[in-house]
Amino acid sequence: MEKKLTARQKQLLKQQEDNNTLNLVDIFGLCMSNWYWFALCLAVTMIAAALYLRVTSPIFTRSTSIIVKEDASGRELDNVFSKYRGARSQTSVSLNNEMIALRQPSLMAKVVNRLHLDVGYEIRGRLRNTALYGSSLPIEVQFSNREALDDLQFNVRVKDKNTAIVIYDDDGKEKELEVQLNRSVKMPFGYITIKPTMAFKARTDDEITVTKTTVNRATGRFLAGLEVANTNDESSVIDLSFSDVNIERADDALNTLIAVYNEKWVENRNLIVVATKKFIDERLQAIEVELGDVENEMTSYQVANRTLDYTDEGASFMARSAQYEAEGVTMDNELTLAKYFRDYINGKADITQTLPLSAGINNPALAQQVNQYNALVLQRANLISASSEANPLVSDLDKQLSVLRHGILVTVENHIGTLNTQIGLLNRTTEKNNARIDATPGKKKLYGDIERRLKIKEQLYTYLLQTREQNELNQAFAAYNTRILQPAGGSSQQSFPNVRNVLLLAFSIGILVPFLFIVIREWSNSKVRGRKDIEKLTTPFIGELPHIDFDESKTPSLWEKMLDTVNLLWMWHWMKRFYRKNSRMDVKEEHINRIVVESGSRNVINEAFRVLRTNVEFVIGKKSDTKVIMSTSMNPGSGKTFVSYNLALCMSLKRKKVVALDLDLRRRNLSSYVGKPSKGISDYINGAVKDWRDILVKAENSDYLYVLPVGTLPPNPAEILAYDRFGELIKELREEFDYVFFDCPPVEIVADTSIIAKYADMTLFVIRVGLMELDCLHVIEEYYNEQKFNNLGIILNGTLTANSRYGYRRYGYRYGYGYGYGYGGYGYGTAYSDHYANGDK
Repeated sequence: MEKKLTARQKQLLKQQEDNNTLNLVDIFGLCMSNWYWFALCLAVTMIAAALYLRVTSPIFTRSTSIIVKEDASGRELDNVFSKYRGARSQTSVSLNNEMIALRQPSLMAKVVNRLHLDVGYEIRGRLRNTALYGSSLPIEVQFSNREALDDLQFNVRVKDKNTAIVIYDDDGKEKELEVQLNRSVKMPFGYITIKPTMAFKARTDDEITVTKTTVNRATGRFLAGLEVANTNDESSVIDLSFSDVNIERADDALNTLIAVYNEKWVENRNLIVVATKKFIDERLQAIEVELGDVENEMTSYQVANRTLDYTDEGASFMARSAQYEAEGVTMDNELTLAKYFRDYINGKADITQTLPLSAGINNPALAQQVNQYNALVLQRANLISASSEANPLVSDLDKQLSVLRHGILVTVENHIGTLNTQIGLLNRTTEKNNARIDATPGKKKLYGDIERRLKIKEQLYTYLLQTREQNELNQAFAAYNTRILQPAGGSSQQSFPNVRNVLLLAFSIGILVPFLFIVIREWSNSKVRGRKDIEKLTTPFIGELPHIDFDESKTPSLWEKMLDTVNLLWMWHWMKRFYRKNSRMDVKEEHINRIVVESGSRNVINEAFRVLRTNVEFVIGKKSDTKVIMSTSMNPGSGKTFVSYNLALCMSLKRKKVVALDLDLRRRNLSSYVGKPSKGISDYINGAVKDWRDILVKAENSDYLYVLPVGTLPPNPAEILAYDRFGELIKELREEFDYVFFDCPPVEIVADTSIIAKYADMTLFVIRVGLMELDCLHVIEEYYNEQKFNNLGIILNGTLTANSRYGYRRYGYRYGYGYGYGYGGYGYGTAYSDHYANGDK
């Protein structure tokens, strides 16, 4: 028999493990019943993601691509200077070496120095700072000793177009200093000059934070944002990308890096070119001396004989004469137009009329003044049309027009004087040119010999010059070792943080975290959860009672649900126990005497008790001696008292005479239904009361239901129940009543139930959903197999909704008798019988 029970226990444990396995339908039901956790987690994660996106400065990635070309210049240079050198250099480009070179700190340090990236500018915001650079930077701070300065920071606020306020820290104290723009000012850390840029705006309240770091630190920071890669091993294309919080700065950094790289490459590649250039320069110096002697001889001859070396010398002077004549005509025309314009201005007394454009007069200043004058005239007309001539602004414009009109006249007079001077100078130049035409020498006999010697020297000198130029061209060609496929650019969308990925991650976490908590909580839940957990037992199943709500104010709050959800965490677990310990002290006394059975009621709980009554009657059958029904449980708080009284009341609705005995002599729960009288069973057993009818209390809500309370709490409940007087009482009650109900303490806690069990014809074992451990099911099965209790049957109390896998729609449990579902959603495993007979309503 012992081996058989052990095997049965193993089978029950395996069934319990199978019951703990969740399928998709169960998981979906769990998630739907705990929707508030998903909503809360999604709200928290999405708010956190939005805050992260708002706080984190966006980073933009700009990219460019360059082609590293073969070094053909070296081979061409070898061919040109092969007669000067005996050896030829062979240089090949290694793509990997160039990629490494592009990431050298020395190159980035030059970029930092060239773009002044060691000085940063920011506008501080509430959640994040905005970097300023280029077109968004209104001012630029120049340091006299920039390279010697260490890390420092100060703020600048532009006061107006000429001044700014510098806010700095001096020995822990914040100080302000008003400085002039474009002027050097002494600060505790050295001299600085604040200069406005093209984006300068006066009268701004935004403080610009200026941060000066060392070049090395700035180099490391910007080098971290540089990526160099070769996407195709078969090509010589290098892809460069740079990430920064400012798009314009990223573009400038990439472009400058390529320029610095080319300059560095030239410096390394032109060692041979420099040596060749030195040789050519030495030879050119010697030839220049010889060529200079011949040129001096020719010059002396030309000066002495007034001879030019142009064969068309006469034609040249004639062309000059024609040119001078044309220029004179042009100047005369311009002089006439200038005088006309002057007379026009003098003849116009009305200053409110616009002046004609000075077409034909080559004087930009005059044209600018005329345009400015006309603009003021139009502004005055618009102002008068909007108000009147009495407007003070009109008077101011009239004064400006008068001053500007006078300035235009002065400019015209100056221009007329300048034209007269130029015409006089041109006339004298024409006279000199005509004299030189007449004095042109006609003989060049001796000039030919000097010219031949000069040509010989010139040919040698020209050859050397050509060679040097070829060397320079090769050097310049080597400077462009790379060719840019596309300029630095890219998308204006931020590359980090990726908004879509951040929101998707936040959404995933908001879904995944409560999902894992719910699944792990349910998977680790070792409590009885519903009908599914007990359907494998051989112990008869009598019925189930739904979870009901007596008072909306007692419905578990969202805080209780949250505590219940995170009960896997130790701290929350003990907080929940403390919370429920204090809250249940009030709920227990309020709910322990709840009466739900009513005559004529057709609600869910009444129908549930009718089905339970029918099943009990079916188990009892027609045996007249089966009258005593005992209710017990494994755990306190399972609802056995509630079941005992309401089932007894339900029996009495069929006009059966029923008595309910409160045999829980330690707690007197059933006695609370009749006010806990001072005299009761304990007093009758110990002889203080002679007749049990004197302590019999009639229920207020039924003419056929009576209660025998505990009375005085005895110090030795187990010994009192073992008295013969208690057995005699049960015998008399059998004869007096149709049904006798025992409300007993939980089993395995005290010995009272085992003593009382021999008087009971039927035992109702109440299992509270979410309270009793699954491991205790095999104990009930042992009770049934060993027949420790007569006609043992199970009542499942506190199910939330029938016809689901575990008998309820939501996993977990709540304390108290809560039920919030309609009648139409409730069903029982046992079919209804015709239990409305015998006057039951």
